[in-house]
Amino acid sequence: MKVRYKALVLYLIFVVFSSCKKNEVRVISESGIDVNDFRIELKIDVEGKGYKSFIVYDEEGIKEVPEGYMKNYWDVYLRDSLVLSFTHYKGNKNYKHNYMFNFGLKNDTLLYTIDIQGKNKLLLSNR
Repeated sequence: MKVRYKALVLYLIFVVFSSCKKNEVRVISESGIDVNDFRIELKIDVEGKGYKSFIVYDEEGIKEVPEGYMKNYWDVYLRDSLVLSFTHYKGNKNYKHNYMFNFGLKNDTLLYTIDIQGKNKLLLSNR
């Protein structure tokens, strides 16, 4: 009986710690654009009280991604100019995602690949 109890406790500890994984963001810039010139904002509905904007990435680096669900609105700025907006639907605020933003420049055109991995995947690219 003690072995089963210990196994159950270890399993519950594993479940709790694995569910504590945070959303992760990675920003890559190539072709002569300074990665510090980007600012990425996320607008989420905060507990049904309306939308609030959070800076997820700026010249200081990556910030914590808040746990929003339903429609998440993303805005990407380059040198204070809005260059990209998109919506990501997240079915549950507890779903964890990895957000990869890859930017480049070709003939004065911003190239991007946004790859969101997790329960609610999304891939956007103009490459």
